[in-house]
Amino acid sequence: MYADKGYSSESNRKDISGTYADMIMYKAARNKPLTGFQKFHNKAVSKVRYVVEQAIGLIKLHFGYTRSRFIGIDKVRLELSIHCMAYNLRKGALRMI
Repeated sequence: MYADKGYSSESNRKDISGTYADMIMYKAARNKPLTGFQKFHNKAVSKVRYVVEQAIGLIKLHFGYTRSRFIGIDKVRLELSIHCMAYNLRKGALRMI
């Protein structure tokens, strides 16, 4: 499970330890810098996360998806799916040029 540094807590790491691989980025604390392994781990995780973050950012930029227009999980999922389809169609069209 990939997650941002904001989710870096001992309880979150313990909750996912048996079910998912721990891909939560580590966060440095005051007077406690990151170890070498933690820096390496953060780099490995960020190489995967940036691809997803980039797609979300482009959907927000080009399609104006800042807030959902609907109430209810099914309607919101449908709306997001439509935005993702439009993003993929646009991406495919740009590759054809």
